Amino acid sequence: MTAVPDRPVHFARTPSVEAIARGKAELVEALPADGVALLNADDARVRAMAAWSKAEVVLYGESADAELRATDVRDEGLDGTRFTASFRGQRATAALPLPGRHLLPAALSALGAAVALGVPLDEAAVALATLEPPPHRMSVRRGARWTVIDDSYNASPAAVEAALRVLRAVPTRKIAVLGDMLELGALSVAAHEDVGREAAASADVIVGVGELAATIVSAARRAGHTEAHRVVDAGEALVFLRRVLRDGDTVLVKGSRALELDRLADALVRVGVAV
Repeated sequence: MTAVPDRPVHFARTPSVEAIARGKAELVEALPADGVALLNADDARVRAMAAWSKAEVVLYGESADAELRATDVRDEGLDGTRFTASFRGQRATAALPLPGRHLLPAALSALGAAVALGVPLDEAAVALATLEPPPHRMSVRRGARWTVIDDSYNASPAAVEAALRVLRAVPTRKIAVLGDMLELGALSVAAHEDVGREAAASADVIVGVGELAATIVSAARRAGHTEAHRVVDAGEALVFLRRVLRDGDTVLVKGSRALELDRLADALVRVGVAV
């Protein structure tokens, strides 16, 4: 179990964040006594799920009491994250070839699952380093003229803000293409405003895609950003981007699945589109 964020995906379907945490805790409670519950020590809600478990609990994270612990964490930008993993006397240098320090808990949970199944930690670390990025999930796609950070599979407030932090750190001109974040219910307006402010601090050009993204653009403009633009859909976004993109730019594409921004990301890296 990696995280229960304050602004989770699909919040519109549940009465509260606490209800989501309780629902996820039921998964931990359902584990048999001979199972293993891998829990993120750095997330207070997830850590608390240890009390629900009949199974062995293994805490992972950067916390000092994490049994599977990451230390010497080095963010290498678009090349990913390197760290030292330690577990019950084993140590290994590990590398996650996906950008974003926010993915470290997922990397640790993968290592934890491997060692729970009897794989030595160093062998698990080798496998992690050779991970093939899943389509449209923090995939760095380098085209002929620009680089696309394709995280278009889906979007939640925490994930969008994490992706923007990755974009902010790149040394090139930065374009953030941000679609609606759907199913947030009562959290929607505030979440889109927060993303707008984060985008204003992270990108040289902001392109909001969709109806709710108008709030992102408005918040960015109120924060003093002069290159924040709204378009209706992915097709209009592509037309706009073909006008404003320059050689060497880095483009983040992120939005809820319903907006089909994966097609936009694909188009941006195809030969012939960048004309």
